[in-house]
Amino acid sequence: MLSRKFNLLSVFLILATILPLLLAQNRWPDCLAKNAHIQPIPAGHILNNKTHRPLIIGHRGNPRIYQENTFDGFVSLLDTNADGFELDVFLTKDDQLVLFHEPHTEHLTGTDKIIYNMTYAEILSDLNLKATMKYGENTYEFGKTRKLPLLDDILKRFVNEDMLIFIEMKPDTPVKQPDMNYINKIGAAVGNIVRKYNLENKSVVNSFDFWKVRAAKMSNPKLVVGNYFYPDEFQAATYDSHAEYGSFPGLEACSKAIPDRLQFMRFLFETGAVLKTYNGSFFTMNSLVYNNPLVSNLTKKQMEGLFGGQVSGGAYTIYRMAQTIEQIDAQEKEIDNMMKWGVDRLIADDVGRLLRKFRRARKPFPDCVSGATGVIPEDHLFHSKKKPLIIGHRGNPMVYQENTMDGFESLLKKKYVDGFELDVFLTKDNKLAVFHDADLEHLTGKKLNIYESTYEEISKAMVKKEIDYNVKISKTYSSTMVRNNLQSNYRDLIISPTANI
Repeated sequence: MLSRKFNLLSVFLILATILPLLLAQNRWPDCLAKNAHIQPIPAGHILNNKTHRPLIIGHRGNPRIYQENTFDGFVSLLDTNADGFELDVFLTKDDQLVLFHEPHTEHLTGTDKIIYNMTYAEILSDLNLKATMKYGENTYEFGKTRKLPLLDDILKRFVNEDMLIFIEMKPDTPVKQPDMNYINKIGAAVGNIVRKYNLENKSVVNSFDFWKVRAAKMSNPKLVVGNYFYPDEFQAATYDSHAEYGSFPGLEACSKAIPDRLQFMRFLFETGAVLKTYNGSFFTMNSLVYNNPLVSNLTKKQMEGLFGGQVSGGAYTIYRMAQTIEQIDAQEKEIDNMMKWGVDRLIADDVGRLLRKFRRARKPFPDCVSGATGVIPEDHLFHSKKKPLIIGHRGNPMVYQENTMDGFESLLKKKYVDGFELDVFLTKDNKLAVFHDADLEHLTGKKLNIYESTYEEISKAMVKKEIDYNVKISKTYSSTMVRNNLQSNYRDLIISPTANI
């Protein structure tokens, strides 16, 4: 009897697991061509060879360190444990594949041109990526201007590297295209250049524009191809999925069979219909789409079930350049949820932070010393500050005497200062006094040894107005004691971990 109950329970659990998938698959009309299918990622492809998850992909290179889509930015990732990088390509007027993200060039170069209306010679002559750029309210300094490289330059450099290359064809959608001739030409150009360097197993080709993806796949059937999805593609009130997808080869009958716009989008997504029409292998969604009620609360694992376990899913863009520190911190939970849902890849602007989050930051030296190395906690203020950090040495010693409360507090008014360093001694009565030298005479004129004196004795020694490193200060100060409320008073500044203790 017990065995029978157990068997019935097992059957119930199995049905509860597979029934939603069966219902989801069977509730849509059978309108796709018989040869439409998801193409499994080849066994020898780098997506399969890299077995850890998630794969960490640099968005347009390493854009917090170097300008986006630059040769230096991509090469810099070789010194990290990043798994690859994503780049954007336009086809120029003279049919060159140039790296750039937007059709208009003004934001990144200061010169207002349309990139696909220029020859590459004109681009080299007229355009430089600015040394200083603004994303949202954030300003980034890159040290110098840089040129726009060709895709050929990047593929040639990385042909022997163990890096996944995400090639995104631009512009995003057919609405923004010059014409179908451009679509077919850029698709063919990308397919041919990947073939030229024999990089089919180290690259993937995708776009928000599925027409370009189809053109690339037709040009080079060995390509591993896929699609991006926007969050607004699942907003029926503002997005016309029929206009966008209804005329796509292989989807015409489905568009007529499912007249509701949101239902049609759900059909495309849940069945992988777009991918199947051009034999795609993966999708990459805005991170906000995952587990979104507008798409039936689909998780990555559910989608794998719907697609027969053959599709690979990723998310963009993690730690965006324009985000505030608060927004980036809030994204941590979102990333954790995506990992629970089984997302394969994360495309990030801040590659270093994402590597640290998953404990994959490259160690600078080999493990030749025994013992554990300390790790700065992920929620520490250190990680949220832009590098390099600007730290006041012993406070603000050019304005106030070193290691004084006024010196530390003055830094709160400096927007460009990230923190301060201070020095502490343990006094005879076990107080932590802020001072640099064991002997107080140099700074106070008093012949006292700080760790042989009580704090009361030390506090009577005033730091001089004029000190022999030729800095004159407006008044004298008593030595400062480290207080219990230091953390709350200076929560927006980093107290350097290198303080002399």
